[in-house]
Parts: sequence; structure tokens; C-alpha cells
Amino acid sequence: MIDLLGRSVGTIEEVIKHNTLIPLASRFIRPEDTESIVSHFIEGPRGGLASKVGMAGQASGWAKHRLLRCIKCLKEDIGSCGRPFWRRDHLLPGILFCGKHQMPLHIPCETCLNYSRFRDRTLHAGHHCGCGLKPVPEALQLTAEQSEVEIELARVTSLLLDPSYMPTLDFQRVAKETSNAASEIGLLEGGILRHAISREYLSDSPFSSPLRRTGFLDFSQFAFGEVIRGDTTLRHPIPAIAMLIALAGSWKKMEERSNAPSDAEAKAAKANNVQQVIAPAFVLERSADRIAEDIARYTELRVSRPELNHSQLRRRFGNAAQRYLTVERLLAAGVDVATTSNRTKDASDARIVEELIAHIEQRSLHLRATQYPHRITTFSLMSTFRRPNLFHQAAMLKRLIRAYETLQQHVENTAAWRERIAATGITTIAKPRGKKR
Repeated sequence: MIDLLGRSVGTIEEVIKHNTLIPLASRFIRPEDTESIVSHFIEGPRGGLASKVGMAGQASGWAKHRLLRCIKCLKEDIGSCGRPFWRRDHLLPGILFCGKHQMPLHIPCETCLNYSRFRDRTLHAGHHCGCGLKPVPEALQLTAEQSEVEIELARVTSLLLDPSYMPTLDFQRVAKETSNAASEIGLLEGGILRHAISREYLSDSPFSSPLRRTGFLDFSQFAFGEVIRGDTTLRHPIPAIAMLIALAGSWKKMEERSNAPSDAEAKAAKANNVQQVIAPAFVLERSADRIAEDIARYTELRVSRPELNHSQLRRRFGNAAQRYLTVERLLAAGVDVATTSNRTKDASDARIVEELIAHIEQRSLHLRATQYPHRITTFSLMSTFRRPNLFHQAAMLKRLIRAYETLQQHVENTAAWRERIAATGITTIAKPRGKKR
């Protein structure tokens, strides 16, 4: 078909470069997989294509191929035939927004979406049966913050479709930058993954939404660790880009990394740093700029995670950074050091009190509604709570006074128990439960 169209579309190489998603996909997969995808394109699709592009196995099911379009692009992208053409940016499975116009992509009715059956409806991007176009439902369910994240993903994927943009960002570079960024923020220590901290860090990231949507946060411990360590990469562009931004902090920082000196130049620069001895090991002295970056990141975490104390925040950094993030250094830099404040403790207590009161009241109603034959005691009310022995701690009695008062109100004495049983019509009163001898 390409040969028949000739000059209208150019050579096969030009079509692949300018009219397919292959330039984007090839950045996140091995060269041999790119060659396989190209053969699928030239010779026709065969089995195994989904696994090549990251839409099989653990990563399957979260996205599907749909003919999406931006209603503003339809007015701007007019071909020589006078009709709007399809933008490949909008055909990436899983994409929800137009990065250019920062608005949700649109779809027609279900019948029009079945392009394998109604091929005439793919003649141009504006063609449909008269049903009109509406935003994709997933985009309408997002919060404003989640929408901003999806818009940024759409913007970056559009940039990466251009082979001349960040030309060094390929499979190996993506894996390396993932590992380097994870090491810098303390998720990797000597090549060993701090698994719980890593999952918590990514779950707290603004880009946790696409990582969760694409299923990455549910990966097995082994597969999760392989990606963070840089042993492999996420094959689909959306979770791969979300991962890079979550670890690096922003796409702008990824661009700066791409323009950073080569490994040889970086090693030469490190060799000039002053070394100091800590324990029996030698470590590189941290530069003033790097210390300032660590302090700035500590300050950001302090604001975003006020419930964490100083020790908990320091654990989110690597060993080298932890040695510098002392209370004295932070105070000298004018940073509000995170401590376990009374305000934080009060907020935590308030949450437990509300949870306890709701549980006690619901449990009491349930026992009465099911005609519980025994006396309603502290044990029967608290045994199904996530911390059944909470009131065994004397300190908690003082901190959770309102919840304890609610508990006492719902505990039955013997007279109240007999009265309740009599009202239910039960003729035989159950013997009070006692310890077995």
C-alpha cells in the first residue's frame, strides 16, 4: 500500500518515522523487539505483538486501542483532502488527554468505535455516524491534580515521538536513569532495593495515579525490583514516563540529565572531590550544591508529609544524605525540623476516637439486632476491632476518653442484660461466659 501511494506518503522508513508510534515505543524496548515490531508493521500483525509493547502479562487489561481525537485538533489538523487527519499522539493506548490543548480526548458511540467492522468510519478523524463526540469517561472521573498529571504524560509522549528530541533516551538510558534516580533518593542502597520505602515513595508521588492505573504498583516484589534497579524497563510509554518523572521529580530534570556529561566526564569530576573516612569505608564528600538539594527536598517532604517525624523523613534519603541531614544542620539552614508534635499526636488520637466510637455503636446495634444471648461486655464490643486490646493500655484510657465513655455506655450490667433478653422473648437465659477450668 505504501509503495502504491508513493510520493503521497514517502518511503516505508519515512512512514514509520512520521506516522507510527514505533519511534516512541522503541525508546523503552530492546532493539531486537523494535525490529520485531517493524516486521509486524511491514508484513502484517502476528501473535506476540502485545507482549512486545507492554500490554500483556502483569501489564495487560488496563488499556485498549481506541480511535481517540481532540476536538480542537480536528479544526487545526486539516489534510490536503480538506479533512482532519488522525494524530498518532492520540492513538497511544491508555492516553486520555491532548497534550497540546490540555483537554480530554473524545470518542464517538460504541458502533463507530468498532473500526474493524465499520472501516468507513476511520476515513478521517472527524467522521462518525452522527452520534457526535464526547470526552472519554475515564478523564471525567479524574481530580484536577490527576488531570494535570495525565496532561503532562500526554505532552511528554508527544515530544518523545520525535526521534530528534532527546536522541540518547533509549532502553539502556531509561533503565540507567531509573536506577540512578532511585539511588539518589535512597530507594536503592548498594544496589539493594528498599522495597517498602520504594512502594511508599511511589504511592505518595503525584504520578502514583498512572502508576496505579497501569498496574505497576501491584507488580510482584521481584518484577517491581527489576524495574527500580534498572535490570529492565516498563515497556509501555505511559508507566515508563510516569516512573521517570516520579523518581527524577519532573520531566525538566530528566531533560537536564540527558544533557549531563558522559560517564567518563562524570568520573573525572568525581575524582577531584575531597574524600573523607567514615568508619572503615571511603565515601565521596558531598558538595555544597548537593547538600542544598537534600535540604530543599527535606523541606518539601516536611510540608507534604507533616505526620512524619525527623527520623522517618531521613529514612527517605540515602546513607550519604542522612549523615548531613542532622537537626543542627537543618536548624542552621532555617528549616522547621519535623518532630513528633502534640498537634500530630492529637490529630492521630482524634481519628482513632472517631473510628472507635463508630465501631462500638455499630457493633452494639448488631449484637442487639441479632439477639445476642450473652451479656454485652467490653470483650464482645472490642473483639472485632482492629486493635482489640487498645484499652488495656492505661495511657490510651487518658488519651481516648470520649471513646472509652462510649464503650461504657454500651456495656451491659446483669440487670440490663436480663431486661433485653426478656424483651426478645427468649425463655432460656444463656449462662454468663466464664473461663474454662
